[in-house]
Amino acid sequence: MPSRSLTYYGASYLRLAAAFRNGLAMAYAHYRRGSCDKATLWNGKALESPAGRAGLVETAVEIWGLETYRAGTFYSPAPSDVVLDIGANIGLFSAWLCQRAHGIKVLAFEPFPENVSVLRSNLQGWPNVQVYPCAVGRERGAAQMISVGTRSLDHQLDASARGDTEVITLADAVDRAGPVVTLLKMDIEGSEYDVFADQPPAALMRRIQKIALEWHEHVRPGVLALLQERLSPTHEIVSITRDDERYGMLFARLRS
Repeated sequence: MPSRSLTYYGASYLRLAAAFRNGLAMAYAHYRRGSCDKATLWNGKALESPAGRAGLVETAVEIWGLETYRAGTFYSPAPSDVVLDIGANIGLFSAWLCQRAHGIKVLAFEPFPENVSVLRSNLQGWPNVQVYPCAVGRERGAAQMISVGTRSLDHQLDASARGDTEVITLADAVDRAGPVVTLLKMDIEGSEYDVFADQPPAALMRRIQKIALEWHEHVRPGVLALLQERLSPTHEIVSITRDDERYGMLFARLRS
């Protein structure tokens, strides 16, 4: 574990303890590079991981501890918000939204079948969350999901391979949300390149107020430059963070 761990993650571990009954155990597992199979909120609701799959602890620390998608003052959930959670995985970000803003409308898109069943279970009890078992890509059609690791996070869409995974476009996802999307959150393991391969219509992009997007340069080289180019006509890039040169976060908001 890097020497910065306790300093860097200290506040995050405290947030885990405040949010989850087993938050301290999760923090210890993260510090020791271990894993947990569930995160139990103080109201007793359990957010679980697919059997035999790691990744829950890392994701919980990222979303609930570091509050990555909040990015300081960039975004705070409100009950009137409409959020697209593209790459919802097992629902930790959707759950984070619902815990902080009761009544918030969330559309959670997750294409990997193993994750979808857990996602539905984890998000039971929040009636304003809609789960869509499909991927978002360049064009409508069907493609194949491939596993690239042992975690619930380690899945990628192979758009070149014919499969049984439904693929829709960003425009389709926005249309399902309604006239305005408060936040577009996207973490789709390299497929962000395909989503923005073509310049999105300005009229579509102006319906999206804020964007928090994870880019994966090691999966699709050149994706960060592409995203900056595609977003710049309608959105201001607020910040770009780098975990290293391979991947990081991009935050943008609609220009006035």
